[in-house]
Amino acid sequence: MLNPVSEPIIEKILPALRSVVVQELDNRGYNQDEIAEMMDLTQPAVSQYLNRRRGNQIEAIRSYDDLRDKALDIASLISQSSYGEVEDAYKEFCYALIEKDDFEEIVDYDRSFFVDL
Repeated sequence: MLNPVSEPIIEKILPALRSVVVQELDNRGYNQDEIAEMMDLTQPAVSQYLNRRRGNQIEAIRSYDDLRDKALDIASLISQSSYGEVEDAYKEFCYALIEKDDFEEIVDYDRSFFVDL
């Protein structure tokens, strides 16, 4: 079975990244409706991120200073409405994650299933 490296990032890490970003925006004083609008989420989704019912692999991000810093940079860009730079920041985050020696453990991914075409 082909299991592209992007699949575990999308399924496990992206929600954790959103959780960090949502929590940081909340810490900066934005309310749930404002956060939802900035991140193109629903207000109930923001509430779930804040209450850790979504993005439960958040410690995978917080345990690495560089990943946590990249997540906080994303929150800053979103709060500044620098949406053109957000996509690049997301890419940088993903590349930094993939470079981790324990990437497979972080995302429960076995690279042996990945077929390099």
